[in-house]
Amino acid sequence: MEPKKKLTELFLSGNLTESWKNIMEIKENERKSSHEIYQLLTETMEFVSEMWEENQITAAEEQIASYICKSILNNYSLKYIHNVHIASNKAMFLCLGEKQDIGTYILSNMFKEGGWSSRVLEVDMTIDYIVGYSLEWRPHLIWLSISNVYHLHKLKKYSEELIKLHSPKILVGGNLANNYELERYTAPGVIIIRNLKQAIEWINQTGTETNGIALTNREI
Repeated sequence: MEPKKKLTELFLSGNLTESWKNIMEIKENERKSSHEIYQLLTETMEFVSEMWEENQITAAEEQIASYICKSILNNYSLKYIHNVHIASNKAMFLCLGEKQDIGTYILSNMFKEGGWSSRVLEVDMTIDYIVGYSLEWRPHLIWLSISNVYHLHKLKKYSEELIKLHSPKILVGGNLANNYELERYTAPGVIIIRNLKQAIEWINQTGTETNGIALTNREI
């Protein structure tokens, strides 16, 4: 069975033990890199979303799959990213009006492996809360994820408010990034990341410049 479909079945079953076992078999036996594991998780959750949109599964089943995926990411982080040195760079992630925030957790893990300290904000946080939290924690990078055209109006407002705080880098990704010219909806200086490959390239370039770390070359 195709790995994505097998993992989808395990996620929908709610069996965390078997899901984690499957990921470990793929990681260890097939010697997959971290970014290949993240790509598989991304494709799996995209497949789950497609099934929900086509009424093949219920909203409750989709939430079960999301919970399992988040648990997998947490376990993966504890197992493989515990030896990352104390990071000087900080990255903050949030979704604009989205309930499905798996992508931000995947990105958070990727940045941790690239040598960043990383935090994911809960969905539906107000701009006032986000600004206040940013001023307190002072992240060097803020990632805005957007997947629905109905939230495009938020993108420009949020990017304009956040980029002027303490001049953090603002990156924008999500499902819309590969299909829309998001530059029209963002403040000047915002970087659009259109897919997982570009995210890895950005992390590698930035990490190599600051502390010599390259995600795709690390043996973890």
